Amino acid sequence: MRRRWRALTGLVALGIVGCGYIGDPLPPSLKIPRPVADLAVVQRGEKILIEFHLPELSTDGVVLRRLGEVDLRIGAEGVAPWHRETWEAHASAIPLANGEPGARVRAETPARSWAGREVIVAVRVAGPSGRLSDWSDFRARHVVEPLPAPADLTAEDRPEGVRLIWRWPDTRPARFRVLRRQAEQETVALVGETDRPEWTDAGAAYGARYLYQVQALVRAGDDLAESEPSPGVWMTPEDRFPPPVPSGLTAAAAVDSVELSWERASEEPGLTYRLWRADDGGPAQPIAQGLTTPGYSDRRVSSGKRYTYAVSAVDHLGNESQRSDSIEVVFP
Repeated sequence: MRRRWRALTGLVALGIVGCGYIGDPLPPSLKIPRPVADLAVVQRGEKILIEFHLPELSTDGVVLRRLGEVDLRIGAEGVAPWHRETWEAHASAIPLANGEPGARVRAETPARSWAGREVIVAVRVAGPSGRLSDWSDFRARHVVEPLPAPADLTAEDRPEGVRLIWRWPDTRPARFRVLRRQAEQETVALVGETDRPEWTDAGAAYGARYLYQVQALVRAGDDLAESEPSPGVWMTPEDRFPPPVPSGLTAAAAVDSVELSWERASEEPGLTYRLWRADDGGPAQPIAQGLTTPGYSDRRVSSGKRYTYAVSAVDHLGNESQRSDSIEVVFP
C-alpha cells in the first residue's frame, strides 16, 4: 500500500494526474461568410462601377477556403418607405463569377437605363455549403444622364508652368479633376481641381515627360457623377524662358571708374548678369558677364567720353533676359 501511495504521489508531482472537465465538443462551423464591408459604387460615364472585397472569415471566425456564388444586385429605390423585401423581389442581378476569399471584385452595369432615378446596390456571398451571408450595406446613388469626357485638351509650355485648356461639351455646371502620369510611372495622380476649363501645373519639372488627362464631375444627389477621363496629351516642359529684366540700374563717375549697381532680377539659383556698354553712341558690347552680384566697377574709361550702360540677366541654361533701361554717363 505504501509503495502504491508513493507512485501516485510521483505522478501528481509530474502533473500527470489531475482532475479536469472535458467540455462538450463545439458544433461544426456553418461557414456562413461575414457580410461584405467595403462596397463602393460610382457612376462614371456610361457605366455604374461597383467594387468590393470578398470576405475571408465566417460569422464565427473560421477562415474560409472557398466561397460560393456572389449575389450582386441593383434596383430602383422605389416609393418611400423603402422595404428590403420589395427591393430583393425586383432588383436586377449583375452576373459575377465565384471568387477566392479576400479577392477584390470589380463589376459594372450600364447607367443610361437608370438615369434620373435613385438606385440601391447591395451584395451578399454564399459560403461553400451555399448558405448566404447577410446583405452588405445598401448603397444608394442618384443616376444622371452620362457625362461626356472633356474634349480638345491642349498643353502649352509657359513660364509659370504647363498650361492646360480644354472644352466642356455639356451645359451642366461641372468641376474638373486634372490627372497626370509621368512617363516612367504606371499610376495616374490627381494633381489639381478647378471649376474652369483651364489649369496651370506649376509643379511640372523641366525635362520630365508627362501625360495629362481631365475628368469632369457633376453633382448627382448627395454624390458626384464622373465622366471618363479625356484623351491624354503628352507634354515635356522645357526651360526656354528668360529670367526677369533687371531694374534700378544706376551709374556714378568715381575717381578712376564708373560705379554701377542694379536690383536683383530674382533669387533663382545660378542667375548671373551681363553688362553692356556703348561708347559715344556706338553699338553696345558686353564688357562683363557671369557677374553673380548686382554691381560692377568699370575701370576701362577715359576722360571726356560718353558711356551708355545696360544690364541683362542670364539663367543657368543660358536663357537671357531683355536688357534693362539704359543709363548714360559722361566721364569727367
